[in-house]
Amino acid sequence: MGIDIKTDKEKEIIGSIIDNPEKNEGDIAKILPYDTEEIRYIRRKWESEGLINKVLIPNFQAIGCELLTVFHGDFNVETPYEMRGDYLPSTRFDQIFYVAASDLQHVSMSAAPNFTETRRYIDYMEDVYGKQGFFGKGANKYIWFPLELTDIHKFFDYGPIVADRFNIERNCKTKKINTKRINLSENEKKVIRSMIMDSRGNDIKWSEETGLSRQTINKIKNKLIRSGTLIPRVSVDLLKLDYKFIAFRYSHFTPNIEKKYKESCNEYQKTDSQVYWLLTSGNFSTSLSAYRNYKDYEEGERQYRRLYKDMETDERRTRLFRLGDTSIRCHMYKKIVNYILGETWKN
Repeated sequence: MGIDIKTDKEKEIIGSIIDNPEKNEGDIAKILPYDTEEIRYIRRKWESEGLINKVLIPNFQAIGCELLTVFHGDFNVETPYEMRGDYLPSTRFDQIFYVAASDLQHVSMSAAPNFTETRRYIDYMEDVYGKQGFFGKGANKYIWFPLELTDIHKFFDYGPIVADRFNIERNCKTKKINTKRINLSENEKKVIRSMIMDSRGNDIKWSEETGLSRQTINKIKNKLIRSGTLIPRVSVDLLKLDYKFIAFRYSHFTPNIEKKYKESCNEYQKTDSQVYWLLTSGNFSTSLSAYRNYKDYEEGERQYRRLYKDMETDERRTRLFRLGDTSIRCHMYKKIVNYILGETWKN
């Protein structure tokens, strides 16, 4: 049973908070016809209920990553259920930032500075799980996205979903993430690491962590957010919004498909209000979508199949996860930031 949000005021405020994660209550009050205290009260109320949670996402290429890897597949049903249940907490490898796993299938996402390090992740998965017969045979696939050649259209962007769920107008548009490499100073690396370690902290705490003045922290923080090196997001508990399913889709276009047709398919996913994660690169795309019931999922799947008909290889795959029966870990960026930026600055 999801959380029941009845008033238009709360719906508008939550929608605006999600659409404008970089803004404080005073800034949002300039957009909506409500005062700062009303907005602060509603934010704190739904944060305490676990519906929303502010996070900071590192721009992977900006901090030194070159590859995103998506790994999806089936579990071997002959493997004891207890062992499959241990999959999620056991995959806290330093490159992984997202995992969804049911008793039958799994999806994970990771970031690495180069293919050599990505290979280390693959070897780890094969050593720990593959050689033990943990995964189903021939049903598991790694998809590599070189960031320099990848468009990140949506990265855990819940704004369209919430607007559709509450039937409200969005007051901003989803922005594609810039994937350019940025040269970071040592102080900027310190601030990134401290902010990712505690995204709900403040300038005082980050100043104590880094040894930098609060003025320096504030200046660097604003620069990192403006440049897109750090990306504020408001994460949403989809189950509490009464969504029952998430669908992972992997598309692989056949090589002879004209660019305009691929762009048309990608544009459809970009405008689909149920999609909150979308990567495209050449002939590949992966996405995550949320659905309130199985009927909505079936309709969405029919639309995708009609749109992509005769344009995909046999590798195309949709994996449906029932939220109440799926273990999900999301926004696990601490180990990646430690791994990429190191801990040498700490005293």
